[in-house]
Amino acid sequence: MAEGRQQIAGSQDLPFLQDAAGRLIIAGSVSEENSKA
Repeated sequence: MAEGRQQIAGSQDLPFLQDAAGRLIIAGSVSEENSKA
């Protein structure tokens, strides 16, 4: 039972981590454009 719960929690965390990484990349590219202009 414990292993199954860990797998479910892991699959739920993955999209959140990907979304957070995507937001950081977007924020980085936006700040670069602002500093250039």
